[in-house]
Amino acid sequence: MRPIAIAVLAIVAAVAVYCVLLPLDPPEVAPLPAVECVRLPKRIVHFEITAGGRPCVGARITLESAGGALETDREGKASFLVPDCRSSYLVQLPGYYCSWGEVGVYEQYDDECEERVDETASIELAPAPNSRGRVVLPDGEPARRALVRILQDERGTAVERAQVTDDEGRFGISSNPPFVVEAVAEGYGVASLRVSQSSDIVVRLGDGASVTGRVAGTKRPSDAQVFAISTDVFWMVDRTWFERSSFGDADREFCARAAVDANGNFVIRGVPPGETILVAFLPREGEARTTPFEAAGEVRRNIRFKPQAGLLVKLVGSDGEPITDPHMDLTSSREGDWSRAAYSHVEGGHLFLDVPLGRYKLSVAPRGHMRETLELDLARPGLHTYVHRAKAGLALVGRVIDRKGRSVPRVTVSFLVEPEDEDAASRRPMAWKLLGHAETGNDGRFKIRGLPKVRGWVVVGGDSTGYAETKREAVAGESKLGPIVVSRLASLRVRLTPAPKITNVNVEVWLDGSWESPRSEKVGADGTIRLSGLGTGRAGVVKIEVVGYAPSAVRFGELAPEEDRDLGVVELTQGRTLKGVLQMRNGDPVARAKVSLARTMIARWCETNADGRFELRRVGVEPATVFVEADGFVAVAVREGKIDASGELRIVVERGGIVTGRTVDQKGKPLDGLIGHVRLRGPKGDTWIDIDRTGKFRQRVLPGSYDVIVVRRFGERAVRRVTVREGETTEIDVALLPSR
Repeated sequence: MRPIAIAVLAIVAAVAVYCVLLPLDPPEVAPLPAVECVRLPKRIVHFEITAGGRPCVGARITLESAGGALETDREGKASFLVPDCRSSYLVQLPGYYCSWGEVGVYEQYDDECEERVDETASIELAPAPNSRGRVVLPDGEPARRALVRILQDERGTAVERAQVTDDEGRFGISSNPPFVVEAVAEGYGVASLRVSQSSDIVVRLGDGASVTGRVAGTKRPSDAQVFAISTDVFWMVDRTWFERSSFGDADREFCARAAVDANGNFVIRGVPPGETILVAFLPREGEARTTPFEAAGEVRRNIRFKPQAGLLVKLVGSDGEPITDPHMDLTSSREGDWSRAAYSHVEGGHLFLDVPLGRYKLSVAPRGHMRETLELDLARPGLHTYVHRAKAGLALVGRVIDRKGRSVPRVTVSFLVEPEDEDAASRRPMAWKLLGHAETGNDGRFKIRGLPKVRGWVVVGGDSTGYAETKREAVAGESKLGPIVVSRLASLRVRLTPAPKITNVNVEVWLDGSWESPRSEKVGADGTIRLSGLGTGRAGVVKIEVVGYAPSAVRFGELAPEEDRDLGVVELTQGRTLKGVLQMRNGDPVARAKVSLARTMIARWCETNADGRFELRRVGVEPATVFVEADGFVAVAVREGKIDASGELRIVVERGGIVTGRTVDQKGKPLDGLIGHVRLRGPKGDTWIDIDRTGKFRQRVLPGSYDVIVVRRFGERAVRRVTVREGETTEIDVALLPSR
């Protein structure tokens, strides 16, 4: 027995030596048995929910990373075990406005996260107004704990914060009609109701198809959440907050959530007709989805989770010591359509979870070391570890001063190299490759570390910094930079009369027809607006919009460096009323069409009446662009021209035809994850149609012949000729060529 024991000990010793030396070996991916072998930071977050200083009993708290919800006790308290450094929460209580936010640290490298410090979140709920409306189920029973939003219109502009119905399905309203009420309850889709008077407001849920199914491929199906989503808007959905997606500021989309029982079964009612996709989310296991299907009647669709991988990356320097603060990005090497930054800093490394199997590019930027891009193959499920020895780089040292010789603190200095592409459009500094950056200290000095020995450009300043962009050629490790002199950008001042409140003012600055983003915008008590950080050498216009007044504009000439120009006083007026009529070609009026002013920051719109007439109030003196949307007609934008003898602007709309289709590869297989546009080039100009992530597109256009150009993010395109006829649907399958 002794020789056998000696052999066993020798094998164990060899394995131990191999494990110790593994971090010093060349980089390789080594699969571990299971994700559980990595100890994740776990903290306890205590919630204290109050209203008017009193504890709220039964408030529902949903925590993203915990994968579930809890209700507060008699003291208004609830506690979660949080496996993340930070997590989003949502608090719901009938009779009070909802509250959402984040708990935990905001930096993944923060020491608090590593030390697993517990946290207490104290949240004060604001009471909602007295009940004036109800949400009911299809059978007339009250919808308890339904989420309700009051919107200005169908576009989703929120008038009030979200709230939750009580046990009788009631909710409160503090706004005056007209408005739109939208409601959603678990297991039901979004229901909306346009309200023109405040009495008898009842929103009924459940009209539409019923979708049932089962979640498989996981040991904890009851932790999953299932969503039914329109395929046209799937890419817009935030998996953490379906409430935000369903009631966001984007165009209206359908999104219903259903709970899953212990056996994985779920039911979603009230799915409107049309192409739908089911998506299931599980904390720590990612997402699973079905193929698109037509929602009609009773439909059954099952969802199966696919194996996921995890990746723990550890970086060491040339001395073998761990590097604890690098920036990392993991990107799919196939088409770059999957990307994620490391969000958990654990055990001296950085952790990626919920990663689909496949090949990836890992970009690392350790402080003081070279930036590198590495190829990884995550071919098997489970947790993989990767140990990489970073390469030390060179340094570039310098100082930034202003035109008076004073030090410029806290400004970013970047080191860029020119792109290989010689296209003139790619020579903009923002398109160049960034090798390193640093921020100047109080003495204006900077030091960029981890650079290769290469010739590049040191870039200081820019529109967002308040200083004009300055470039200087240099070679990392060789060049001795003298002081870099920068000039402040220009600023403008304009005073409004009568002086409005700051919350009622929106300002845009355009330089030579291009939108400019001011560094700061302040409105004084006397109505003075200060705009700084503006580009020099260009003329432009300041556009001002104030609630209750007509838009105003002030033009100015070319700005000089460090100039502070006073544009004088702008007198706000009530403006004029623009009247018009919307008709078809045969003269028939078009009712209930939406008419709005294009390029306005404050929404101004109205609906046409039964005679097709409309009135837009508080219109500026300059000719306006009127945008018209009507169901069944092609949307048009009309520049206000000469008013006829009746004093009305006449707009003619056409029904047109629908162009729909999908993008496929050379074998006819649909292309998922496509980001681009369909460009229809016709005799009356170009029409652009967005492509969704399933590769499909659809839009109503004017009749005629068009050249169809599909432009992808990576430059591929395909061209063909189609003819669109009124009242007909033209289907197109566009085959894209592979990238070159």
